[in-house]
Amino acid sequence: MAIEPCIQGEKGGTTLPVTKLEIADRSQFAHGESFGETGSYELIEGKVHFAVDPLNPRNQVITDLDLAPRDSAGKVEMSADFAVLKPSELGRGNRRLLFDVVNRG
Repeated sequence: MAIEPCIQGEKGGTTLPVTKLEIADRSQFAHGESFGETGSYELIEGKVHFAVDPLNPRNQVITDLDLAPRDSAGKVEMSADFAVLKPSELGRGNRRLLFDVVNRG
């Protein structure tokens, strides 16, 4: 499974370059129950890390970004939890991704 190393915001908004992806747990979803032709699913959970340039005008939509501490490269680091639900056998899936970002935390 490949993950694009950046998440693009809505309509030219901010871009969140991924700096690190930590997988904390992989488990069978619904105790391995089979769902139609796709079969069982695997749940992958972890943390994704980002770093953004607070001087980039596109990032000004991030509230209080100018007040956040910066790393040695002048970037603001942040992280978010993630969960991916995928077919246990990828070849049995439809090769589509439904991606939802919860931005009120």
